[in-house]
Amino acid sequence: MRTLLTILAAGSLVAHNTEDTSNLLQHVKFQSSNFENILTWDSRLESSADTVYSVQYKTYGEGEWLVKEGCQQITRKSCNLTMETGNLTEFYYAQVTAIDGEGQSATKMTDRFNSLQHTIIKPPDVTCIPKVRSIQMIVHPTYTPIHAKNGHRLTLEDIFQDLFYRLELHINDTYQMVNKW
Repeated sequence: MRTLLTILAAGSLVAHNTEDTSNLLQHVKFQSSNFENILTWDSRLESSADTVYSVQYKTYGEGEWLVKEGCQQITRKSCNLTMETGNLTEFYYAQVTAIDGEGQSATKMTDRFNSLQHTIIKPPDVTCIPKVRSIQMIVHPTYTPIHAKNGHRLTLEDIFQDLFYRLELHINDTYQMVNKW
């Protein structure tokens, strides 16, 4: 009977510790816009200020996790993995390990990520130059962090050959002009 009580008490303690760490790390995911790939995560509200995070990543199909330099034992809840996940044809995973001040830890992994499939395309920068009877609009190319083989940075137009923008001009909410290119 004494052995049974000891096992139940130990099991209860283990279950309690597991419950404590399950919220230590939540919502580990990539957020990508214009091919800038940022790993983000949340933690429980009551997590202590001395909780630190470490990031690893790997290419889909590879067995070994690689350490992301600059994202080890950090307190912020994001890590820029743009350079490590820049190959548009590859799929990637990342994982975060959190360790709080009491020594409790948790590790969570992202879903499979591909920047070509998962990036959000943001609107380009547009400069408006008013003239006497017209307005000149200049759509600036949107550069990405991806480099061509010759070392030059690629624009969204380089990556998506069929990309076009729809430009709308509203004057006093009554008149609109639409252009596509």
